[in-house]
Amino acid sequence: MLDDYDNARQAGKRRVREAMASGQYPYLTSLEDLVPGALQGGVRNLGLVEIPIKKIVGTMTKERQNSFASNFMPLLGASTEFAEKWSTLYDSQMEEGIREPILAYEYMWRFYVQEGNKRVSVSAYAGVKDILANVIRIMPFGRPRDEEEAAELRRYQEFVDFYEVCPLYSIEFSHEGDYAKLAEACGQDLEHGWSEEAIKNLKSAYGMFERIFTEHGGDQLDMTAADAMLIYLAIYPIETLANESKAYLDSQVDRIWSEITLAGGQGDVALVETADAEETERGSRKIFSFLQRGDAYTQKRPLSVAFLYEKSKEESSWSYAHELGRLALESEFEGAVKTMAFDDCGDEQKISDAIDQAMEAGCQMVFTTSLAMMPITQRAAIFYPEVRFLNCSVNLVSSEVMTYYTRSYDAKFIMGALAAMTSDNHKIGYRANFPIFGAVADINAFAIGAAMVDPRVKIYLDWSGSRNSSWEELLEREDIRVISGLEMIRPRQASREYGLYCRDENGMVHNLCAPLNNWGKFYERLLRPIVRGTASLKNRQENRSLNFYWGMATGAVELILSKHIPFYSRKTAERLVDAIMSGYINPFDGEIHSQEGMIKGPKAPRFSSREIISMDWLNDNVIGSIPSLEELTDEARELVAVSGIDTVTEKEDAR
Repeated sequence: MLDDYDNARQAGKRRVREAMASGQYPYLTSLEDLVPGALQGGVRNLGLVEIPIKKIVGTMTKERQNSFASNFMPLLGASTEFAEKWSTLYDSQMEEGIREPILAYEYMWRFYVQEGNKRVSVSAYAGVKDILANVIRIMPFGRPRDEEEAAELRRYQEFVDFYEVCPLYSIEFSHEGDYAKLAEACGQDLEHGWSEEAIKNLKSAYGMFERIFTEHGGDQLDMTAADAMLIYLAIYPIETLANESKAYLDSQVDRIWSEITLAGGQGDVALVETADAEETERGSRKIFSFLQRGDAYTQKRPLSVAFLYEKSKEESSWSYAHELGRLALESEFEGAVKTMAFDDCGDEQKISDAIDQAMEAGCQMVFTTSLAMMPITQRAAIFYPEVRFLNCSVNLVSSEVMTYYTRSYDAKFIMGALAAMTSDNHKIGYRANFPIFGAVADINAFAIGAAMVDPRVKIYLDWSGSRNSSWEELLEREDIRVISGLEMIRPRQASREYGLYCRDENGMVHNLCAPLNNWGKFYERLLRPIVRGTASLKNRQENRSLNFYWGMATGAVELILSKHIPFYSRKTAERLVDAIMSGYINPFDGEIHSQEGMIKGPKAPRFSSREIISMDWLNDNVIGSIPSLEELTDEARELVAVSGIDTVTEKEDAR
């Protein structure tokens, strides 16, 4: 009917006005204008496909481009032949639906109509979500202009791989690696074709979640419905979306909505960098001030705390260090804190079993001491809202799980200075572990500290988590005798090759200094307000993620100096410690140069802690690079997937 056409036309005219007011192009996008020579990338005929109306954004050519607003609503006058044909199509849509498929080209998730603009317009006006189309995919071509575009191309290639086994256009992720995570959550992979039933179930589950996500206001978040559903699937099985009522699913999404909104860019992500003040970009206030006061804990009413270790404390230096912290915690509070520990929590089932045992024992706090445990920790925090969960990691976003980590780059800066004082050939070896948050800052702080003593010094970098590690060969080839090794040794594998050390001409190892994560001090200062009753475990803050990130000034990080260090070297190191502790020196103050050139000038503002944590560049005196995913071991890949820096990606160009 012409009345419906007039209504649709008015909607189109409103869109044009809104677009022009905001400086946007008001009409349909032409793909031949957007990507000149688009067909050069090669095409793939996908056949007849059901595609989402909302992903149809333009036309293939300029023909009829200005006949529609950017929302596909018509613009031509009501007396035109165009209007009459549109109205006839609309009547057909209302009576029996439009059966003739359109012809559309797909480029980078979006569709451009070759034939059937009016069918798309009518369907959009009628509120139809999907339309049948003969789809021809145009593959992107040429080299990416920058890293952002390269990342988008890699992400699109992941979608193409996903589509090969599960042909659904509705699901689009914002981050690399998420299609593989979705496949795993569905009990599938990206190597083998999915059954029709598996595809149907995912389509149904996603449709239900997308509806609930939109009703909760998800379209206001900086994320897709698929991004949010992946958060949901980290906590609940996908079968829930298919088998439970909408009311029940609404309640589940309500429980995790703060997690979703934080991931979608809303809420406060705070780094607490001192033990007596909570520092955010909005200012400072007392630690735990956001929590209500609670009752103090005593020997008669102790605080019960569980610690989960990924590996055995007898075999793992990391687990052993946290175990020492746990024992120190019990000693410090003299019975007001009771703890229990679980070893070898190296897979999901063992972590879940340990948490269940801790809950049965009445634990009120749970520390999971590996960032690989974060997904299950987050799930447990949802299931046990009366318990406070903390995960040993940094810069992860969760309103349900607090994170905590040591800020070690201060100590690394001093170690770099000591290394340069010791080296007589301007060469220092540095062995890092995994390219995760904070690791690159440690490397750069070390390199800057070394360069302040010796401007000619070079830092030779190797990653123990790399498949291509050639550590010993590197040391021999470059005649490197001063070395920053891994920070800790395994309890049952005595060795002096840790921290900062040197090798003499006879191959003997002499330790110079070592950074120490004092987890006992960390846990004691973290729990003291709770034990005293000045803070409560019960009160949670929605849309707020809290990350404790403590350094030398809190006592959480120490630098142990060897008695064999020469007097003036020791004196210099001690003065640097004092300067770091007082805040007089920051390793990243002043002019900074990376391998690619100057990062910031001498008068530029100080890096924020978040910028430091997420550094994805190396200082100009570092010889080496940040490894790609394909260069990492399986263990390293898993950790990077949870808390890796953004530049750790697949190395090959996406096409």
